[in-house]
Amino acid sequence: MSRKKVSKSGVNSIVRGTTSGKWLTNLGAIAVLLMAIGLTAGGFGLAILFILNPNAPAILNRFLPSGMQIAFNPAGLYTLDQIKRQISQQGYTSGEMLVMEPDGESPILIPLLKNGTACEPACQEISEFRLYQPDSLAGYYEIKQKVKIIGPDEAFVLAPLQQETAQYKDSYRSLSLNKVTPLDSSVPGVWLNLTGDRTFGTTSVTYGEVFHYNPKTDRIQKMVEWTSPAGQSIYWQQVIPDATPELVVNQTVGIEPIFRVYQVKSQKSSLSPLVLSQISLKVPAISQPNYQQALKLAKAGLWINALEELDRHKLSAKTEAQVSLIKLHGDFARSQLQQNWASPKQQLLVYLVNGQWEKGLNLFESSLWERAEILRTLRNDSGRLSGRIETYLQVNPTNKYAKAWGAVIIAAQDGKTEAIAWLASQPQTSVEDRKKINDLIELVNKAIAPSPN
Repeated sequence: MSRKKVSKSGVNSIVRGTTSGKWLTNLGAIAVLLMAIGLTAGGFGLAILFILNPNAPAILNRFLPSGMQIAFNPAGLYTLDQIKRQISQQGYTSGEMLVMEPDGESPILIPLLKNGTACEPACQEISEFRLYQPDSLAGYYEIKQKVKIIGPDEAFVLAPLQQETAQYKDSYRSLSLNKVTPLDSSVPGVWLNLTGDRTFGTTSVTYGEVFHYNPKTDRIQKMVEWTSPAGQSIYWQQVIPDATPELVVNQTVGIEPIFRVYQVKSQKSSLSPLVLSQISLKVPAISQPNYQQALKLAKAGLWINALEELDRHKLSAKTEAQVSLIKLHGDFARSQLQQNWASPKQQLLVYLVNGQWEKGLNLFESSLWERAEILRTLRNDSGRLSGRIETYLQVNPTNKYAKAWGAVIIAAQDGKTEAIAWLASQPQTSVEDRKKINDLIELVNKAIAPSPN
């Protein structure tokens, strides 16, 4: 039987085939081993990551498709939907979200609303502010601050109406705040104005509270309460020249200007570096006698007369804030004088309230048909006019027109004898002036004398 011979090259081919198969098998085994080691190490690493950082799933979710997202609850972090749901579960309604910084990842402020108990008609009132800080995890926020909102007392809101609302002077019921709007300004930070309205008779009073968010401290705080019987919201105005704008509240009632002006000032406090300081006339900025006399006129409501007194003297820079406050009132008073009033009685009141004694006297003497009505108004004066006259004569004791009005009001209220006695007590009154004023007293006496039957 014959045998086939295997060539040398065939033997080599078989050997190479066998060796190559073993090498591929070994390589596969190594690859499987490396993958197992990698998965084990990766799993161990993820376990460590999850232990050290409970929010690690959020990092992984950035790279996973929506169907493979890892469900997790980050510690103290919430999405906007979760925040709104949480607020709703606590019995509140989420107000409009406010962004605190225009650029980049910004803190957000959410007002919490509830059904109001002290607003007319029924409304939702702002109960709380919640400030949220964005986290490094995109779309998540951490609560930074809660601020309870309590509206101003009813007595404070109605105080500018004085006698008309005397029954409310001891009312500490907090009134509702139901609207929040930004107070845009060049002043650093975010300024927010919370407002409400209260109707008393025919007068609608607007009131509110101003809050400030400081990005340096990352906090929000209440700065001031305000009320306006003029129905006007608080606003920024450049009252003091070349300074930071001031916050102004218009509390004007009728023809008498009343403005509250607040300066933004810095103070040494890590939590409250800014404060609102009201400009006051109580303490004169300088001890100069003429300046103190001008302030006396201003505090009596004689703003135009005060400005005239100030214009006569050179003043230091220390007086700038107080002088600017007086000018604000004086400008309003002058605008009142330029208006056309419906009756001589109204025009006369504007003259007297603003210390225009001579103009008022000329109108009184020429208004024959309205004189009786004018005298009835003077008879009912509760001190608003007589107080101004008294203060003015302390500063300008020789003014014959102011003396004439002092005598006319006393004659209308207390009679001829009292008016003559008051005139006799006035110093620096010439014989000629005394005679003219006595004639006025007699005119008033005849006008108010009862008619014979």
